[in-house]
Amino acid sequence: MRLLSITLVLLLSIAICSPQIVIIAKKKSAVAATPWITSYTGGTFISSGTLVCANGMGTRFTVGATGITVYSLGRWRSSGNALSHTVKLVTTAGTDISGGSVSIDMSSGTVGAFKYVDLASPVSLSASTSYFIVSSEAEADDDYWDQNGSYTVTSAAAISNAVASCASLSGGAYVLYNATNGWGPVNFTYTLP
Repeated sequence: MRLLSITLVLLLSIAICSPQIVIIAKKKSAVAATPWITSYTGGTFISSGTLVCANGMGTRFTVGATGITVYSLGRWRSSGNALSHTVKLVTTAGTDISGGSVSIDMSSGTVGAFKYVDLASPVSLSASTSYFIVSSEAEADDDYWDQNGSYTVTSAAAISNAVASCASLSGGAYVLYNATNGWGPVNFTYTLP
């Protein structure tokens, strides 16, 4: 018991005398990020390989009046999903956002829920600016949901359109489709400043 008391006093003294130790400990703590899409009801289920969209298909969204910091990206896991997908953030000009991409292994996780992977470092998205979040989909790939599902999102960003970059439809350019919807679906977690 005495050894435990001495150890605690020593650790407390180090923490008080060395604020760097406290700062390092804070950097390692988890961030409580919020999922942007809070609920999803699927529309039409799309069999794998219907569209080949290697650059991605997903959603165009517009950040609200306050910029956000994105911590992780996610893809909805449907029954039978077993492959890896690149999920990424893209500017509306079609440029991948630096650091805004992850590979998500869909072979495990909860069916009927988003599976997330943390970004290597958080990515900041500007207020009142539109972006794409997309998932790569290829021939004989995992199934996904069509652009006619129902979403509930937070006020951090609004869904603008479904978006896809499919060689067979657009030669690889990103094209906007149904308003207030998206394919996949794909999601992100974020914090406000």
